[in-house]
Amino acid sequence: MIRNQPHDLSTAPASGTTGAHVPVEFRLLGEFEVIRARGCPVDVGHARQRVLLASMLADAGRCVTADQLLERAWGDERPRGGRDTLYSYLSRLRQALRSVTEVSIGRRHGGYVLHVDPMTVDLHRFRRWIDAAGRLDDVAARPLLERATALWHGEALTRLDTPWLNSLREQLELQRHAAEARLANIKLGAGLHGELVTTLVERAERHPMDEQLAGQLMLALYRSGRAAEALQQYRRIRHRIRQELGVEPSTPLARLHQRMLTADPTLWPSASWNTPAGWPRGGGGTPLS
Repeated sequence: MIRNQPHDLSTAPASGTTGAHVPVEFRLLGEFEVIRARGCPVDVGHARQRVLLASMLADAGRCVTADQLLERAWGDERPRGGRDTLYSYLSRLRQALRSVTEVSIGRRHGGYVLHVDPMTVDLHRFRRWIDAAGRLDDVAARPLLERATALWHGEALTRLDTPWLNSLREQLELQRHAAEARLANIKLGAGLHGELVTTLVERAERHPMDEQLAGQLMLALYRSGRAAEALQQYRRIRHRIRQELGVEPSTPLARLHQRMLTADPTLWPSASWNTPAGWPRGGGGTPLS
């Protein structure tokens, strides 16, 4: 497994960073925003225009056909004007982006291309960093995962709603969940349970049926001297699983609970802490190891 972090990734812009080297930033991992240097927002129009721009940003630098844009922005409720309406919206977007010199909408045979540096789009930074982290060991992956997860500021593309965007949002949430799960495992292995508790509590509220997440939270609480709360967390998820699924929690989670009841000394931090064999899979169906 690769140990060293690629240089070009280490110099990529972080979330919220603006300045001479990042003249504009497109934020999709939360409420959709276009931010210029010094935090100045760019008004790109009403919701439909934002949806259209977001759909092009998702494929920055690649040709997207007119039919794809209509599908992404309108779904089954296509405008009566069809492509004429699309052309009108694209014209308005060009006007809105006129002050952003690093961005332009180009015409290609069969479609349109948004010419923009992908690294000014938080979605592409997020995916690039988690892809790179997937090829690294835990020590080298940790800073990339921290950067990637820090890009988020709420649900992706908040308040924008089309079937295509909803599907993209679900994909991104799965990738976020998997990245957060691996990062939590790495930090538990490094003995950083204290700084994890608040984050894990918030994540458990978003994913109340995730047994691996529940186990991570239980372990962080237990190692922070909060054994009673760790046991209460188990009782809470066990009750929910039994009520909603009619089954008992998985063997690894039940075993972790039993080890806490017996104050198993091996639950405390070691050089590395690995996900137990047979542990439920993390977000996006990716087993963490």
